[in-house]
Amino acid sequence: MQFAKIANDYHWKGPVILITDCTKLQPKVVYYQEFGTIMGSVLSSDQTKVSTYEDIHATMKLIRENDAVANQIRGFIIKIPISKIPPVIIAAIPTKGNTKADKISQLLLDIINMTACAEINLLSIDSFYGINFRALIYNNRPIVCVQCPKHAKKTARNQIHYGSKLLTFGNDTIRYDQLLELAQMPNSPICVRDVRNVNKQDDAAAYRTFHSDLISMCQKDGVLMPGKAGFFVYMFILGELFDAYLNRQINHKTRIIMVMRAYFFLQYWKTFINKAHLEKHGTEALEHVFGIAKQLVPDFTAYEFFKVLRRVMYCNKIIRNGEFKIDKNKLSASGYTIDIDTHSINSEILEILRKWPSNSEIYDAVRIAHQNAFNFAKMIDLVSNELELAHIVFVDNNNLVDEDEDKELMSIYDDEEK
Repeated sequence: MQFAKIANDYHWKGPVILITDCTKLQPKVVYYQEFGTIMGSVLSSDQTKVSTYEDIHATMKLIRENDAVANQIRGFIIKIPISKIPPVIIAAIPTKGNTKADKISQLLLDIINMTACAEINLLSIDSFYGINFRALIYNNRPIVCVQCPKHAKKTARNQIHYGSKLLTFGNDTIRYDQLLELAQMPNSPICVRDVRNVNKQDDAAAYRTFHSDLISMCQKDGVLMPGKAGFFVYMFILGELFDAYLNRQINHKTRIIMVMRAYFFLQYWKTFINKAHLEKHGTEALEHVFGIAKQLVPDFTAYEFFKVLRRVMYCNKIIRNGEFKIDKNKLSASGYTIDIDTHSINSEILEILRKWPSNSEIYDAVRIAHQNAFNFAKMIDLVSNELELAHIVFVDNNNLVDEDEDKELMSIYDDEEK
């Protein structure tokens, strides 16, 4: 396995991350002489191999009859979680975007088994599909599934634009016209083009939408503007959630508060929706690979993607090493924004990131987050009192057994056993 060799070269024995995502293709099939096959379809390689000129016509007919021309490609990469070490793409599979969940699951299981055989410590699977606070155990190894935070940010932004369903709180809603109004105000951090005729995959627009300056425009002299309470709460809660994953300069206790506040608030919101019978309504390394490929070939086919893949991975490597600066200027408000941070983290930030909170601090962070979430939920009438949600038990830190006391109790228990 190529990645195992690279990990060995770096003497890396720590955790690695598996990332999978899709990007659009220009639908086109091409004969690829190097592999002796026709590229660009969703048929298996056995069905598209050609040996003679006549095989080409027969294979093209088979592709046409099965409507098997791919319009997306699903990539799989493995990444050492250090910014300057480039990822390794281990598979790229043409698809029509209708692949069943069980097939994707089987592909992931196959890769997990391969990493286990190669003694690679796979820690997490980062994909487009959703956040899950439970850890899977496979082959006696925990695997944490999380959504790419940048994908989540785009999803949260896009929810405001959907006209088929309305984001509803107890006394307010989150709507498109609120965003448009803010975009038209002087010195707004978002452009009108970020709201009208939007590209739903525009990273830069999603960044501007959740910018603190936009949230600040919902208030004047510390008082929320009329009709902006729900919008403010939505943008603040979710913006803080994304920042907890993306901001490198905050301590871990603050991150826990930001994440758990969102978790508890979403629980309040879910409970409210269920009771009211209302309608219900994060792959960065792989985004970089797709983004570089689109810079080389803006609308690539499956054949062109495989053809430039080696050059893409080399470009990715030199960008991460800081040997080359990419031009971030965009000709249009669409597509991926590549923003690899090539700067070294200073000693003060490293010291903050090295300090992991104690159990007592984590309990305190959860307590603070729950109280914050309740206050926000009450502000928009999702709850009327603290008894409405019984999913959390308040933690009294005065009655907690801290780590030193826990060691002392274990010592007493061991003496009694003897």
